[in-house]
Amino acid sequence: MSADALYGQLRTVTVRLWYDRGMTTDKARENRARRAAQRQGFALRKSGTRDELALDYGWHVMRGHRKVAHLRDIGQLERWLADPASRDQDRKQADDQDE
Repeated sequence: MSADALYGQLRTVTVRLWYDRGMTTDKARENRARRAAQRQGFALRKSGTRDELALDYGWHVMRGHRKVAHLRDIGQLERWLADPASRDQDRKQADDQDE
């Protein structure tokens, strides 16, 4: 086997391992967020839109059929679930802006 062929195989394995590890980490974060939301009486829905510039991109937090929050990334979602006081503050700021 030539050195180029060996390097190509090694590079492919390295990229594949990196990709799998990253996907596992993201999925684990999603699962933890879903469980935390369920404990608090919420359900999470991930938008089917993959375009980050789209208005509905991200996570939708639902209670029953009502949308409670829309968050752009998993980090925002984790912070929102972890700090109930910030939810009320965010809601109050949004109400003040509407007036």
